[in-house]
Amino acid sequence: MRLSLAANWSLAFLLACFSVLHAHAGFASEKDLRVAYQSDIGSFDPDNSFEVAALDAVNGVYEGLVAYAPGSTKIVPALAESWSVSPDGKTYTFKIRTGVVFHDGKPMTAADVLASFQRRKDKSLILSYFLWNVKEMSAPDATTFVIKIGFPQPSLLDTFASPWGPKVVSPGALVDHAGGDLAKSWLNTHADGTGPFVLTEFSPGSR
Repeated sequence: MRLSLAANWSLAFLLACFSVLHAHAGFASEKDLRVAYQSDIGSFDPDNSFEVAALDAVNGVYEGLVAYAPGSTKIVPALAESWSVSPDGKTYTFKIRTGVVFHDGKPMTAADVLASFQRRKDKSLILSYFLWNVKEMSAPDATTFVIKIGFPQPSLLDTFASPWGPKVVSPGALVDHAGGDLAKSWLNTHADGTGPFVLTEFSPGSR
């Protein structure tokens, strides 16, 4: 009887959930993605937050130079279409993808990648340690980004492919909204990247 009662309650619960989902299905268009989270998102700043439960939201609007292939530890191109490593293992040269546009409409160049990585190195940011071994960075032209590290680090590309790895943020956010804190305040509740999704609204504690 207990099993039967539990089964009936479970069925009733599932039917109720289905009814709620069905009733609200018309709210989202084909271009909207609505996701339920068990806890609030602390910040959308890809350099200054250590999100776990809502990490996919941050990574939905930002991209890095490289990424992991789905379901694999294989490193594949992202904003960098290719890269090379010097024989001594201390210089990485990335060929930056062309035709990429930030959510604010500005085209992305290697200079923007450099600006984002320079921000990530700032010691006031929580995730600055990701670039602890980086000694020099440059953007000799619009499609080339060069990183020089202190000593060979075989894990460097894995560091960049990490979900918490360096992302490229629009100069519109880093300059126009810099304020006095490297745009940390603005990026807490706003986002401006190159990812497949655009953040249209973030109301902390609500949605």
